[in-house]
Amino acid sequence: MGKPLFDLGRTLATPGALAELEKAGVSPASLLARHVSGDRGTLSQGDKRANDEALIDGSRILSAYILQVRDHRCQGRGGAGRGPTGC
Repeated sequence: MGKPLFDLGRTLATPGALAELEKAGVSPASLLARHVSGDRGTLSQGDKRANDEALIDGSRILSAYILQVRDHRCQGRGGAGRGPTGC
């Protein structure tokens, strides 16, 4: 993974999200590392541009990753070091 682009701040995950990650054999830390290093997963070009702006203005940063269990989508959201990050 690349160098962190922002501080994660407080990190949260629902029990359901953690269970889906476990079923898929994916560690939460690996997705957080992708999120903080700029790998946004399956976002639209508009969301990617908004993320670039968020690194400057501190607004929300979104990531979305497809897990191999039932096509479950895990979204990481957070303000550039200013709010919780969750899945």
